[in-house]
Amino acid sequence: MWRVITSQNTNLTIRYSRDGKEEVAYAAPYKRPTKWYERKALRQVLIGPAMKPIVYDSVTNSPAAAAGLRRGDEIVAMNGQKIYSPEAVAHAEETMTNGPIKPLVLTVKRGTEEIEKTLIPEKPLAETVRERTELIAERQLKAVEQTMRLEDQSVKDATAAKDLRRQFVEELLRRPARLWDEK
Repeated sequence: MWRVITSQNTNLTIRYSRDGKEEVAYAAPYKRPTKWYERKALRQVLIGPAMKPIVYDSVTNSPAAAAGLRRGDEIVAMNGQKIYSPEAVAHAEETMTNGPIKPLVLTVKRGTEEIEKTLIPEKPLAETVRERTELIAERQLKAVEQTMRLEDQSVKDATAAKDLRRQFVEELLRRPARLWDEK
């Protein structure tokens, strides 16, 4: 239940109950910018209710499947820190995708028992294929450039060299099965 109050102060005092304890937080409200012809915006706190992060499904061979997560599991903590929203899981996923790969210890509630599962992130295969393709394209490009120099046909224009590299990558992506054969 939310109670709407008025306040003229810069920060709002928010009292909430978590795990049976009443706590206090101070929030700086957000005020959406408006156009000159719109009504003045109300201040917003931008918080949502606590929601249980529940596993809907896990993809075969994914880090979640490898960790043993099952449909219906409730994630109650990550690395020992209690979480109250699926947004915390989404944020951790985004951080792992765009940062260094570190294991994530999830405390999962399955039925009446709480168990710990370690999720070990990995690079998606598509990203690995692209990296491998670019590596092979770079090697082939160097070989072609060497041959062109020997035949006095070297690419002096940076744009032409970039276009040549793009063509190599496109050609390799059309035949991905051979990517792993080349050293």
